[in-house]
Amino acid sequence: MAKNRWRAYVLFYPLWTVLIALGFWFLILSRETFLIAAAYYAGDSFTRGWQTRFFDKVFFLSAGIAVLVYFYATEGYLRAGIEKHDMLRRFFKVSGWMLLVLFVTDFILLVLQQFAGDVWLRWVVLVAELGLGVALSWLGRRRIPATPAKSA
Repeated sequence: MAKNRWRAYVLFYPLWTVLIALGFWFLILSRETFLIAAAYYAGDSFTRGWQTRFFDKVFFLSAGIAVLVYFYATEGYLRAGIEKHDMLRRFFKVSGWMLLVLFVTDFILLVLQQFAGDVWLRWVVLVAELGLGVALSWLGRRRIPATPAKSA
């Protein structure tokens, strides 16, 4: 039993590291999306430029706190999965939903950039985020317990 628990923790930390990387990726991508949207808001106005800088600080602080809560929540969620022997299902579920959130954020960024330049690689990333997000979310769905066979 102790050997299986040790193996589970060896798997736990790399999986949690992947979720942490997805969280940081979201933080960076969401700030870039916010800054481009704020640039449209500010335009040429000097006052709105100062407001945009303030809103950027507030947004980044709020998003940073949200990502920090996400780190702690996913750690507890995955750790509880070790006891119930469904850590991989939980990882698939969380990473799938995080990839879908990244897809939405990345697509909004692409729209705000008005599809500028040769963006074929961005489309590959978007398709990968959407495809992996849907696939991992599907793999992470709750298992339906099998009905016990009736004895005659």
